[in-house]
Order: sequence, then structure tokens, then C-alpha cells
Amino acid sequence: MPDSAARSAFPKILKMYMDRDNLSQKDIADRLHISKQIVSEYVSGKKFPRVDKMQQLADLFGVLMSDMYNPSKLIDGTDETAPDSSLMIKEEDEIRLIYAYRGATASAREIALETLENHQEKKDSSADQMA
Repeated sequence: MPDSAARSAFPKILKMYMDRDNLSQKDIADRLHISKQIVSEYVSGKKFPRVDKMQQLADLFGVLMSDMYNPSKLIDGTDETAPDSSLMIKEEDEIRLIYAYRGATASAREIALETLENHQEKKDSSADQMA
């Protein structure tokens, strides 16, 4: 039985893989022969799949079943198996930023990157003055 961290990670990981593979809740429901309501409850964290459904989800996404609820799999979605990934997501805000960035227009992405780079430069400059 997965622990609370795994149960908490599962909906985020499911959404990450759905986004990566461009699959809707209906797509998942159709492929697993379950209702869209059940998939919605998986995505919202209200339900945790039975072992057989968890294995079907893992097979669908081409990952190990344990990857479906392993908090260390919460990375940027580009390479879920990279052990040395520096893009580990630990905070809810980071997840929200990634999803917002992915859904943004090219110009909005550029503005966001410039803003973050400017903030980092100011932070670095401030640190240099303190040293």
C-alpha cells in the first residue's frame, strides 16, 4: 500500500504524463475501459487506482507502475528516467509555473523568462555587494 506521499504524488504524476502524451481524461477512460468520472477522481486525488488499473496506466504511459506514484518522478516531463535531473519539482508553485509556461504564447514565455532572468541578476548583484 503506497504511503501518503505516494498518494499525494499520484495525481500530479498522472497529470504530468497526460500532458506529456497529450491525453485527455476521456482518452484515458476509453483506453482503460472506465468512466471519465473515475479518471477525474484519479486526477483530483479523490481516488487511488486499484493495482490492475495502476498497471494499465503505467503500460499506457510506458513507465513502471511504481513511477506512477513515486514523488521523485515529478520532474519537468522531458525525461522521466533521468537520475541526475536538476529539475525536481518539490513545490506546488513550481508545478503551476510549468503548466502556465507550457500553456502560454511565445511572447508571454519570453516576457516570463526575461522577468525571471532580471530577478536572478538583481539577486546575484545584491549577493555580490554583500560579499
